[in-house]
Amino acid sequence: MVKPVAIFVGLITACVILVLFLQLKMTLECEPFVYTKDIRKHFANDLKRKPHTKQVRSQDEEKRDNLETAYLDKNGLYSERIDHFLKATGDDERDRKDRFERTKVQQVHTDRSVIHNNFSKVVNCITGETMKNIPIDQQNYVRMRESIRDIDTHKYDKIRKSKFVEIFNNGFWDMEKDGAEFQRSGPGSKLENAQGVIAILHTLINEIKRIKNIRKVNLLDVPCGDMQWMAKFLKTRDDVIYTGIDIVPNLIDHHKTMYPFTEWEFHRGDIATTPLTKSYDLILCRMMLQHLALKTVLKILHNFSSSNSSYLLTTTFPTNPMNNDVIPGEFQRLNLEISPIGLKPPLCYHRDQDGPGGHYMGLWELPLQQYTKCPALTQYRIWDRIPLKIHTCSQKKKALWFA
Repeated sequence: MVKPVAIFVGLITACVILVLFLQLKMTLECEPFVYTKDIRKHFANDLKRKPHTKQVRSQDEEKRDNLETAYLDKNGLYSERIDHFLKATGDDERDRKDRFERTKVQQVHTDRSVIHNNFSKVVNCITGETMKNIPIDQQNYVRMRESIRDIDTHKYDKIRKSKFVEIFNNGFWDMEKDGAEFQRSGPGSKLENAQGVIAILHTLINEIKRIKNIRKVNLLDVPCGDMQWMAKFLKTRDDVIYTGIDIVPNLIDHHKTMYPFTEWEFHRGDIATTPLTKSYDLILCRMMLQHLALKTVLKILHNFSSSNSSYLLTTTFPTNPMNNDVIPGEFQRLNLEISPIGLKPPLCYHRDQDGPGGHYMGLWELPLQQYTKCPALTQYRIWDRIPLKIHTCSQKKKALWFA
């Protein structure tokens, strides 16, 4: 009879043999170099494999990076994630190339911007294309003089309000008599005649939002007139904070009754005698200055200039070589770049109406800058569908042509 002790010893021996067998099997299946006695050989073999592994991974990343770069380049987009990846990989050549491409894209955008910092360049207010490079001397322009504030316009102040109230009440400027619901501001306020200024405003509002990094643009409209086209324009935008000012009380009362559920503000006021107490991103003064005396025009421009606002979009007639004085309500083709106004050329032009009148909208940065003295006029040729001859102040003793 087998003793229990012998049975126990036999089981233990069998377990030991099984463990040794399994260990031997695992050893045979593993790589031989793992168990080599030459540790240096082990590390050498390991180092040989690392460059190979890195090279394969680098090719995958290169392929993925090329695909991403091609996609972004095709769509004109550049991602901060790609910039971070390029810096992390340390690929200076590709990083420099991408920065160069981005700089070219940004330069093209800057060249086509309506609002720019090149004081000798005039561009199109809608397309941003350069209309003319005017070689002016920046040192000859100074901020609008404070003495303008004290110009005596008393004799015009008395009749200005009564004259425009009379024009409104009698409908003198509604020459077409086409039965419009509320036509009081002349044919220029009709929707079909305001397509140019509407396109300009769409462009400028987007540019101002981009430059100033704001969500809404504060717009002052002086004079707001009968709102024939402006009301329709404002309904297409939700990023405009609108304020309208007019000298005719009945117009303001009508607008407050007509648009009670909007955020638009309307105020009665004479912009020539009442300083602005608030600054705006954009001041629109369309088809008003040409109906006023020159002294009044200067005071209004000074009011705009000293309001701490950013930009002024107003009517000008750059093809006119001479300004004449008028009484309130009359009309003249007022060129804001020649004596006695003498403003620096605007950032941009765009025609406001087709036809022989030469109505143009010009955009000026505020505060306004005037020519210190306008000894002579210079004629410049710019292209706006046809060659256009404009007049501006110059130090030249006689007029010159620049093709």
